[in-house]
Amino acid sequence: MTDNSQSGMALLTTLLIGVLALALVSAILTFIIFGKQASVNEERYRNTLEAAKGGAYYIMRKLDIGGNIKCYNHSNTSISCSCNTTTFDTSDNVVKCPDGNQVDRIDLESYSTLSSPDGDTFQLEAILNYKKTKVTSGGSYDIYSITIIATKNGRPEKSEIDFIYKAPKP
Repeated sequence: MTDNSQSGMALLTTLLIGVLALALVSAILTFIIFGKQASVNEERYRNTLEAAKGGAYYIMRKLDIGGNIKCYNHSNTSISCSCNTTTFDTSDNVVKCPDGNQVDRIDLESYSTLSSPDGDTFQLEAILNYKKTKVTSGGSYDIYSITIIATKNGRPEKSEIDFIYKAPKP
């Protein structure tokens, strides 16, 4: 009877060790799979963030050199004017062209679609939230509040950059 009892305990111990080993291997595999997925998502986010930074840099450079940046209305693209001539209407809380039409986007021209060296394509959109002209004894300048949104084609990841920029008046 002691032989059956010992062999039963050996079988039970072996099964228990086998189940624990299986659970450990399953946990390790799950950690590896989800860790890789998190790493891929982080890389995608980082890429869209870099694209958004590129759009912000493009706008800042154009504003610094007094370049003519076009602002337009996203729901009616025929409404447009130079961003340098826009004003912020405090009664409506919108940016308007000299003719009174509302504009809410900045034209990024060819930079609205960017391609990475790996072949990924990103869409950029620049939202003009606010613009004010300040005149001081040292000269005048414009203050812009802008949001850049970058998305990767076919992917849900996106990056947004909000910034305020002080540009010299052309």
